[in-house]
Amino acid sequence: MTLHHTPSAYKQPAVGGGLSQGVNFRATEVYVSEDPPGTTWGGLIPVFSYPSQAIKDGLGNQDFNAGWVAQDPRGGTRDRSLTNDPRLAGTVFGYFDTQSDWRIDVTGSVGWSAAFGDPSSATGIWLDVYDGNPVDIPAAPLIVSYRRLTTSTPANSFLAADDVVYTEANWVIADAAKSNWRTDSFSNYMYFRWNDGAPVDFTIHGVSHINVEYTP
Repeated sequence: MTLHHTPSAYKQPAVGGGLSQGVNFRATEVYVSEDPPGTTWGGLIPVFSYPSQAIKDGLGNQDFNAGWVAQDPRGGTRDRSLTNDPRLAGTVFGYFDTQSDWRIDVTGSVGWSAAFGDPSSATGIWLDVYDGNPVDIPAAPLIVSYRRLTTSTPANSFLAADDVVYTEANWVIADAAKSNWRTDSFSNYMYFRWNDGAPVDFTIHGVSHINVEYTP
């Protein structure tokens, strides 16, 4: 696969080979004493606008471009739970009637994991994952859609990439076994778009963690 990255001295080995990099969404970096190797803190626009250095290796070096392309200005981010796995300690959220977009510049066969939700509040998830921004690339393929309305994802539960809702403890177990991951092919780049056409009975969305695995 192709990466847009700078060389780094350290990367976290992924389960089963390759390399794994992720972002943990929360309000402040210091809320968690140390992010797990291969993951880093991510927050809001403008600090984490694309192409920010939101996804880095264990030494703080940028591995590839990523960040928010668009974000609900009424949304926000929260530090939530120090008893959770550090990847699930916080959230970034937005409302049903405003689109939020997150981009990750990786291509090829990409294994990926996610935790959509909020450690402290029930949320819904209205999300489409594309191979490229469908505005810039009109023929960008739709990879997968998630449709969980209103409060269908309970507090401290998370919708994973396999479209199953897990409790925090069960998400950690499933993620370690990679049983809640997906593997998809991207020719352009990964593009997450929340709330494009979400119905009025949808409330808010939340995201706590996104991780990608690749072989450079």
